[in-house]
Amino acid sequence: MTASRTILVQANIAGEPPTWTSGSIAAIDQAGQLAARDRLQLHLLTSLDDGPVETAALLESNENPLAVHQGIQKLHADVAAQFMNQQVEVNSHLLHDSSPSAFVQHVQDHRPRVVFLGADGENFEPTKIEEILERSRSDVWMAVPDAFDRDVLCLVVVDDLSDSGQRALRTAVSLGQAFHSRLLVVHALPLDCTEQDTTAVEEQIQSRLFQTDFRTLDQGTRLFVETGGLADVLEQAVREFDASLVIMSPSATIALAVVGPKILAANCSLYLLPGIEHAERAIPT
Repeated sequence: MTASRTILVQANIAGEPPTWTSGSIAAIDQAGQLAARDRLQLHLLTSLDDGPVETAALLESNENPLAVHQGIQKLHADVAAQFMNQQVEVNSHLLHDSSPSAFVQHVQDHRPRVVFLGADGENFEPTKIEEILERSRSDVWMAVPDAFDRDVLCLVVVDDLSDSGQRALRTAVSLGQAFHSRLLVVHALPLDCTEQDTTAVEEQIQSRLFQTDFRTLDQGTRLFVETGGLADVLEQAVREFDASLVIMSPSATIALAVVGPKILAANCSLYLLPGIEHAERAIPT
């Protein structure tokens, strides 16, 4: 099956006249950067609580839903103009149902390569994200404002030594090439691990890296193998290296509901990949 050439962006609005939320601005900006580099198409999706605008509703209401629709159309048109010089095609869609299930269904119907969601304040819905990953098999990018406003970008990838972790490594290297960033590979070990255990895991990660093009990364690659819970180890790595993006595949060993909020709170975006079905966790030897 041919890989999708579409990036879907959940473009949320607030206020009247409508404006983009801060998370949506970040999602549009980061999605646009990726689309420009990989020559992908942007699909902007704005969800509303209303149904299609009807004449009777316009006459009976003091509000003007038509003005809201026109405001949204202008916002979408402005995004298309913003990326025109970068030769990024932008199309737009209104979804007259703001429920998470309607959004997930839309994603499943269109199956984009990546779904961009804006991280607005406490807006983190692990169940919705996991449904997208499972049902559409699309990647999910949670965009945090200003996460990419660094002189040198650092991307962090979680390798739990599973098949899904290997795919995360390949994806991280590809993104590192696109964004000319350095790469940090993170792995969390149990507290009772010995120095020999740490060395064995580092050697295994190095071996897995050699199955990628990591040597083409002009900012270099480092390992961050520490003892402790993954959420804490990952948060430490993100803050210590001022990371812009974490790439990982949620699994039995990587709990999204625990890890996700810590990453976003550290002003770092989050790239999630669907797990590989029936993948077995690799055991260090």
